[in-house]
Amino acid sequence: MFLHPKRIIRLTKECCRQAYDNIRLFIAKHLPLEDKIVFCQHEGKGMMDDPKYIALELLRRKSKVKMVWLLNNMNTPLVEGIKAVKYGSVDALCELYTAKIWVYNYKGMFLPPTKRKGQYYIQCWHGSFTPKMLEQDTEETLPKDYIERSKADSKLIDLMYSNNDFKVNLFKTRFWYKGQVIKSDSPQLSVVVNPPQGLREKVCKYFSLNSDVKIVLYAPTLRSDISLYAFDYNKIMKALGEKFGGSFVMLLRIHPSVAEQSKQLNYSQRVIMATDYPDMDELLAVSDVLLSDYSGVAYDFATRRMPVFLFSKNHAEYIINERKQYFTQEELPFPMSTTEDELIKLIREFDNNKYIHDLETFYNKIGWVENGHGAENIADIIEMKLSE
Repeated sequence: MFLHPKRIIRLTKECCRQAYDNIRLFIAKHLPLEDKIVFCQHEGKGMMDDPKYIALELLRRKSKVKMVWLLNNMNTPLVEGIKAVKYGSVDALCELYTAKIWVYNYKGMFLPPTKRKGQYYIQCWHGSFTPKMLEQDTEETLPKDYIERSKADSKLIDLMYSNNDFKVNLFKTRFWYKGQVIKSDSPQLSVVVNPPQGLREKVCKYFSLNSDVKIVLYAPTLRSDISLYAFDYNKIMKALGEKFGGSFVMLLRIHPSVAEQSKQLNYSQRVIMATDYPDMDELLAVSDVLLSDYSGVAYDFATRRMPVFLFSKNHAEYIINERKQYFTQEELPFPMSTTEDELIKLIREFDNNKYIHDLETFYNKIGWVENGHGAENIADIIEMKLSE
């Protein structure tokens, strides 16, 4: 059987490219390590969360370290001083093999199978606190390939951290991880605790809002049934306006995994899709009220001691069939409503003094400490490691 000449040429090119890539990787593994950090946020989805604020702190310090960001979409905007590299590419592997520091916020992502001597891997995880069970505690429901990747990832990690004792203990005992875990403020909450001047105006301009409008951010956790996100948004905003005063708009921050499906929800000039906004923490920093369900963003937002309301249409079914919780709903500082009428009742009966008391009690219970210095803390560790 004879191959067509064009197929021979194509196969030859592929073999040459593979050989070239193998040579590049072999060389990269043997080059001296550089004062370089490779950042990656949730499988290359952009510049946000802890990695973003660690990088910004290093830039603020005018650190001479090289910074690389792994991206799926190479058109994603980055700040000046950070190099974009395609996630999952040979170029990315070469950067990882030659960098002294790796900073990721999600386990089981694209990493070399081994780590070179002198390399340091900081695993930020994603989210400060969540009542939902994680990793080993949900092993029976996790995909087998994820479990394998997560276990392999844990063998490479050098440092994990959290702003609460509960999560510190989870990292130590439930993440297939035996390395160092420290107590530290969360880098991404630096913008929530200490928002920069002009941030609210920046967000309002992005969404074409008047700067005096009040914002309720609706940020639920990932759900497969998009109809669970649908309710009478205007009725809830009316109740919020009657309770807290002012005119409310609602920003809907739906999980990126179901963003396309969420386009079928009822948007308007006062109900705005905010999933594509590049930084969730900036939205938390400027919103007046948060509406969620089981997402850990509730605890991040409440750092500002602003009102949080929880709403889930199928609360009982979710707890039983989808995601077990570490705490009963009664132990959490935010009561759960399952109907619009219950949610409106919670809004109308909101008692700020009781809310602050319940919140402080819960934060004390989990050992939550957050002063907005996480980016500085982790940047200090990075600079120390680079100087060794």
